[in-house]
Amino acid sequence: MTKEALKEKLAEFKLQKDAKETEIEKCKESIKQAKLEIKIKKNELKNIVSEAKILKSSYKKQEM
Repeated sequence: MTKEALKEKLAEFKLQKDAKETEIEKCKESIKQAKLEIKIKKNELKNIVSEAKILKSSYKKQEM
């Protein structure tokens, strides 16, 4: 293998490495976004449960 061929191969590997690192960063960003969405959905669920509890307690007060 000549020095030029070696340089070409190393450059090719560097391109592949950079592409994979970019993919990893995109995946990390997707994971962050998904975690944020989960957090938001959990808060929405808590709000719904709280509203249901309030509705039940106000109904019970009306019955008395």
